Amino acid sequence: MVHQPAVMSPIVRLTRHDEPHAVTWTSHADRLALDATAGAPWLLLPPAVRQAFDLLAAHGIALADSPLGRPVLGVKSGCNAAFIVRPVAVHGDDVLVRSGEREQLVEGTMLRPLARGEDLAPWQLQDGSRDAIVWTHDARGGPMAELAPKSRRWLSRWRRELEARSDGRGARWWSLFRTEAARHDRARVVWADIGLAPRASVLPAGDPTVPLNTCYVVRTASDDDAHALAALLNSRIAGAWLAAIAEPARGGYRRFLGWTCARLPVPRDWLRARTLLAPVGRAAAAGTPPSAEALDAVVAECFGVRIEALAALIEG
Repeated sequence: MVHQPAVMSPIVRLTRHDEPHAVTWTSHADRLALDATAGAPWLLLPPAVRQAFDLLAAHGIALADSPLGRPVLGVKSGCNAAFIVRPVAVHGDDVLVRSGEREQLVEGTMLRPLARGEDLAPWQLQDGSRDAIVWTHDARGGPMAELAPKSRRWLSRWRRELEARSDGRGARWWSLFRTEAARHDRARVVWADIGLAPRASVLPAGDPTVPLNTCYVVRTASDDDAHALAALLNSRIAGAWLAAIAEPARGGYRRFLGWTCARLPVPRDWLRARTLLAPVGRAAAAGTPPSAEALDAVVAECFGVRIEALAALIEG
């Protein structure tokens, strides 16, 4: 039998222009892809960074394949002018709301607080947003069979636009879309779709806040799961790993989309990781966040990896 010599892929020279200087290295072309699947994107990471990136992936399981499950996009309205309102004043059981130049009373029971991506900070929602959403769905998540009269009158001003929404074909004209993220029977981890890092916060079970489609959400089985996942997402380790595959946006920002975060490595022994991370996340949500170094140390311990082995990834 004649053994054919292995064919090595060509060596390529790469340069990444990082401020304040450029980084240049060489690599075999077949070692640039994210994974072995056809069409996998290339990762332009210097060797030490790529080694740390792969090490974390090897010691974890993708979030989508873990007990925590795949992220879902926040709620989409298709007509924010109709559904997103600013509460102005309370009148008994009703609330005076405003959208643009329009004002009207709607039933207070039809309003829920909302969260946009820009409202999210690491560990907790910012206090800046005072807007609400006219919530037209029932406890099971489907659109209400009938709307409360004042809310129906409010939304009727936009009925033509609402009926023309591409997502609304065959649905009631007051429907909202992608409403799974708004279910609050479980704790939820929510993060912004664009940022320098994911900026994850926990919405405890029972919190009626509705994350909009500038957010991504993971519904968890327990509050401990939620606080542990938020701690992982807020670590520099997770942020650097995700930044390596996230789509770039302007000004050095990244898009932390569902498919991106679905690939984030989660420690294989999640029960142990939850025990270590949940107290950190709870304390941070209560106003006592850890230092970046302390959080990274706990995350590395959860993966069973020396923090020194991840230094190149953290430092970029």
